[in-house]
Amino acid sequence: MELLSRGRRIMNFLDQRTSADLGLGLAESEILIRAVGAPSGATTMSELARQSGLTQSGLSRVVDRLEARSLVSCQPSVTDRRQRLVLVTDRGTDLARDLLDLLEVASREVLGEQL
Repeated sequence: MELLSRGRRIMNFLDQRTSADLGLGLAESEILIRAVGAPSGATTMSELARQSGLTQSGLSRVVDRLEARSLVSCQPSVTDRRQRLVLVTDRGTDLARDLLDLLEVASREVLGEQL
Protein backbone atom coordinates (compact mmCIF):
# COMPACT_ATOMS: atom_id res chain seq x y z
CA MET A 1 0.00 0.00 0.00
CA GLU A 2 2.86 2.36 0.76
CA LEU A 3 4.21 1.90 -2.76
CA LEU A 4 0.83 2.86 -4.25
CA SER A 5 0.67 5.90 -2.01
CA ARG A 6 4.15 7.00 -3.07
CA GLY A 7 3.32 6.43 -6.72
CA ARG A 8 0.20 8.57 -6.36
CA ARG A 9 2.22 11.32 -4.65
CA ILE A 10 4.78 11.27 -7.49
CA MET A 11 1.99 11.56 -10.08
CA ASN A 12 0.34 14.43 -8.17
CA PHE A 13 3.70 16.22 -7.89
CA LEU A 14 4.37 15.77 -11.60
CA ASP A 15 0.88 16.86 -12.57
CA GLN A 16 1.20 20.08 -10.58
CA ARG A 17 4.74 20.87 -11.67
CA THR A 18 4.40 19.99 -15.36
CA SER A 19 1.27 22.08 -15.58
CA ALA A 20 2.64 25.05 -13.64
CA ASP A 21 6.27 24.98 -14.84
CA LEU A 22 5.97 23.64 -18.37
CA GLY A 23 2.35 24.11 -19.38
CA LEU A 24 1.85 20.40 -20.11
CA GLY A 25 -0.58 17.88 -18.71
CA LEU A 26 0.43 14.36 -17.73
CA ALA A 27 -0.80 12.86 -21.01
CA GLU A 28 1.24 15.32 -23.09
CA SER A 29 4.26 14.75 -20.85
CA GLU A 30 4.03 10.97 -21.18
CA ILE A 31 3.65 11.01 -24.95
CA LEU A 32 6.51 13.47 -25.40
CA ILE A 33 8.86 11.34 -23.28
CA ARG A 34 7.80 8.16 -25.10
CA ALA A 35 8.35 9.82 -28.49
CA VAL A 36 11.79 11.09 -27.47
CA GLY A 37 12.72 7.56 -26.45
CA ALA A 38 11.85 6.04 -29.82
CA PRO A 39 14.92 4.15 -31.08
CA SER A 40 14.74 5.43 -34.66
CA GLY A 41 14.01 9.05 -33.77
CA ALA A 42 10.42 8.66 -34.95
CA THR A 43 7.53 6.51 -33.85
CA THR A 44 4.08 5.78 -35.20
CA MET A 45 0.83 6.90 -33.70
CA SER A 46 -0.12 3.22 -33.38
CA GLU A 47 2.99 2.46 -31.34
CA LEU A 48 2.42 5.44 -29.05
CA ALA A 49 -1.20 4.37 -28.53
CA ARG A 50 -0.09 0.83 -27.69
CA GLN A 51 2.56 2.01 -25.23
CA SER A 52 0.39 4.58 -23.49
CA GLY A 53 -2.92 2.76 -23.47
CA LEU A 54 -4.65 5.73 -25.09
CA THR A 55 -7.20 5.27 -27.84
CA GLN A 56 -6.24 6.45 -31.31
CA SER A 57 -8.59 9.43 -31.01
CA GLY A 58 -7.32 10.30 -27.52
CA LEU A 59 -3.74 10.09 -28.71
CA SER A 60 -4.53 12.22 -31.77
CA ARG A 61 -5.81 14.99 -29.48
CA VAL A 62 -2.66 14.81 -27.33
CA VAL A 63 -0.33 14.82 -30.35
CA ASP A 64 -2.28 17.70 -31.90
CA ARG A 65 -1.69 19.75 -28.74
CA LEU A 66 2.03 18.90 -28.80
CA GLU A 67 2.22 19.76 -32.49
CA ALA A 68 0.47 23.10 -31.88
CA ARG A 69 3.28 23.97 -29.44
CA SER A 70 5.94 22.87 -31.99
CA LEU A 71 7.13 20.07 -29.69
CA VAL A 72 6.51 17.35 -32.28
CA SER A 73 5.82 17.19 -35.98
CA CYS A 74 3.82 14.58 -37.83
CA GLN A 75 4.25 13.20 -41.31
CA PRO A 76 3.02 10.20 -43.26
CA SER A 77 5.19 7.11 -43.15
CA VAL A 78 7.15 6.51 -46.35
CA THR A 79 6.57 2.75 -46.07
CA ASP A 80 2.86 2.86 -45.12
CA ARG A 81 1.04 6.09 -45.90
CA ARG A 82 -1.82 5.05 -43.60
CA GLN A 83 0.56 5.51 -40.67
CA ARG A 84 1.46 8.87 -39.18
CA LEU A 85 4.98 9.26 -37.83
CA VAL A 86 5.60 11.44 -34.79
CA LEU A 87 8.98 13.17 -34.71
CA VAL A 88 10.18 15.23 -31.76
CA THR A 89 11.46 18.71 -32.54
CA ASP A 90 14.54 20.24 -30.91
CA ARG A 91 12.20 22.27 -28.71
CA GLY A 92 10.39 19.05 -27.74
CA THR A 93 13.67 17.34 -26.91
CA ASP A 94 14.65 20.22 -24.62
CA LEU A 95 11.28 20.12 -22.88
CA ALA A 96 11.48 16.33 -22.48
CA ARG A 97 14.82 16.82 -20.74
CA ASP A 98 13.10 19.23 -18.34
CA LEU A 99 10.36 16.65 -17.76
CA LEU A 100 12.89 13.97 -16.89
CA ASP A 101 14.57 16.39 -14.47
CA LEU A 102 11.18 16.95 -12.81
CA LEU A 103 10.70 13.20 -12.52
CA GLU A 104 14.03 12.92 -10.74
CA VAL A 105 13.10 15.76 -8.36
CA ALA A 106 9.75 14.08 -7.67
CA SER A 107 11.38 10.75 -6.93
CA ARG A 108 13.84 12.36 -4.51
CA GLU A 109 11.14 14.30 -2.72
CA VAL A 110 8.66 11.44 -2.48
CA LEU A 111 10.94 8.42 -2.28
CA GLY A 112 13.97 10.10 -0.76
CA GLU A 113 16.30 8.77 -3.45
CA GLN A 114 17.27 9.21 -7.09
CA LEU A 115 15.93 6.86 -9.72
